[in-house]
Amino acid sequence: MKAGLFTNPRSCLAAVAIYKRNWRGLSSIDGGRGGTQRFRRGGTMKYGLWFVRLVFAAWMIPAGLNHFITLFPQPMGTKPLSHEMIVALLDSHLFDLVKAVELLAGISVLTGYYTPLMLIVCMPVSFCVFYWDTPLEGWGSRASIFGGAVLVSNVLLCLAYLKSYRSIFAMRATPRTFGASGALSTAQATGSQP
Repeated sequence: MKAGLFTNPRSCLAAVAIYKRNWRGLSSIDGGRGGTQRFRRGGTMKYGLWFVRLVFAAWMIPAGLNHFITLFPQPMGTKPLSHEMIVALLDSHLFDLVKAVELLAGISVLTGYYTPLMLIVCMPVSFCVFYWDTPLEGWGSRASIFGGAVLVSNVLLCLAYLKSYRSIFAMRATPRTFGASGALSTAQATGSQP
């Protein structure tokens, strides 16, 4: 009979020691800084960001999907101006684009794929949702809470991804030329004169 890995007491203790070491400080969950230290240094912010991401995605995914697959009745507005705005969006088919952006932004924020890009793309939609829910529906309405939450969530998530946007705010940027350096090196390698 072949001896197993944990039949020797020393190998069993070594496995327990490795497990404890990984659990305490070398796991990828806490970045290798130790569980309690990491929680004190930024864990609260990380969980707060997760919460905002979930709130944003929980609003955007059903709201975007509802236009294509009816989950609940589309609110048409209770005030004349909000009703006119939603009817204009529906009649011009711009509402299709708005709902597609909401759906894609919600999925992006939930999954983490192209999140900084989709947050910027969704910012005008979030502002329009806020505008429709708050000034047009009324500042004291229940819809104003949701409109404000969407805009605040989008702004907070954009601030969380601020490092991704730093190159956008460069004072002097030089455009990249694509293909020019590759064509030049190919021509020089073959002995051609440019």
